[in-house]
Amino acid sequence: MITMKILSIIIFFLSYMLMSSAKWAIRKFGEMSYEQVIFHLNTPLDSETKLICSYLQNTVMIAVILVVVLYFISKKISPRKLFSLSILFLICTFSFSWRILNIDNIIKEYNT
Repeated sequence: MITMKILSIIIFFLSYMLMSSAKWAIRKFGEMSYEQVIFHLNTPLDSETKLICSYLQNTVMIAVILVVVLYFISKKISPRKLFSLSILFLICTFSFSWRILNIDNIIKEYNT
């Protein structure tokens, strides 16, 4: 059974991945329209090993370090506080990612 601390750490990990992936995408591709998003999702990444390595270095490795640090810090924080912080972090990173990726404009373009 998953404990509340483990669930909190997973939420922190996924939240950080969401935020850092959004920042990475903007750095690599700039602001994108709906058509560009669809194009990049459908383009194969077979020859783009530099792109994949860049993503792994800038997002996944830092997220793993965050998880390790949180695991050791979580021993000093009550499970409820840690869970509350993880939910707050999730909401903040979702809002940040929504804004930085300009999701509102992408949805408007899709609907027109």
